Amino acid sequence: MFRHCLHTLALSSLVGAAGAHTNERGIDARNFDTRTNPCVDFFQYANGGWLRSNPIPPAYSAWSLDDETNERNRAILRRVLEDAAANPGTPGSAAQKIGAFYTAAMDEAAIERAGLAPLQDDLAAIAALRTPADIAALIANRQRRGDEVLFELEAKPDLKNAGQAIAYAGQGGLGLPDRDYYLRDDSPSRRLRERYRAHVERMLRLLGRANAKDESAWVLELETRLARASLDRIALREPLNSYHVLALAEADARTPHFSWRAFFAAAGRGDVERFSLAQPEFFAAFDRALSEFPVPQWQAWLRWRLIDTDAAYLGKAFVDADFDFHGAALQGTRRMLARWKRAIARPH
Repeated sequence: MFRHCLHTLALSSLVGAAGAHTNERGIDARNFDTRTNPCVDFFQYANGGWLRSNPIPPAYSAWSLDDETNERNRAILRRVLEDAAANPGTPGSAAQKIGAFYTAAMDEAAIERAGLAPLQDDLAAIAALRTPADIAALIANRQRRGDEVLFELEAKPDLKNAGQAIAYAGQGGLGLPDRDYYLRDDSPSRRLRERYRAHVERMLRLLGRANAKDESAWVLELETRLARASLDRIALREPLNSYHVLALAEADARTPHFSWRAFFAAAGRGDVERFSLAQPEFFAAFDRALSEFPVPQWQAWLRWRLIDTDAAYLGKAFVDADFDFHGAALQGTRRMLARWKRAIARPH
């Protein structure tokens, strides 16, 4: 240990003697805390200077060298996007597509004028629901177009046959980060759930729902039912807990109100014969909820999931409400990211 510490001190002396460097070029000796003995607290010795000179920015909940690198990457991407917007090139080219995306993302006036028009087809489809079968069909349709409305679906290697990939259908449907947010009974958790319910109410009111308060309570009730049937984070770390490979007929028997055979066939994957129903208890709870919860409650939840997913693409009132909960309440950030950064972060 003593020899190692002497070597560390000698190395830091050499780095310091070579002159100051920025993080773009390599190790900057100014990021050391030379007042700290490296043999006592090496982390503080190696990082103390950087920590002192880099407080967490208001728009972030954490800050590290990775974030510093990401900021430089974002600046490069911004130049690429602005250049593509100014010089779009030929129609259909990559430059034209990304330029059009960036121009649309930055045009706040056009977004405000559009209002809820981009959501009208989806809202009409939700309003037209009459039966549990209608609800299942709408969820399946939204999943096929890439919206993880109630469950996650992805292709991953078969844990017992690495030479092939299979589909994994996994738990989802929660507006809070995971099941424990719904089930913990301490005072901070109860306060956060009430803040979440109030946020759902606020968003539904922005959508024009006159009964938003009751509907927000329905949303929380439904999500709590799903949370009780979900695995916690620790259980999800064990891969075999999410490996329950079933033939389509077996899966359909587990969820009689949701046909997996019809789902894969409609997605153009009628060749799928087996997949992992990753968390069977969750899907059993989902299937029971289809028949046990009234259609208006499902409609409230589906409207909420729609606007929660698309809030970032809507007008300022939705964007601000979304930040107040997801940014400030959940992550502790004090300021929203600049719009150009949010545009870069959106899936393209």
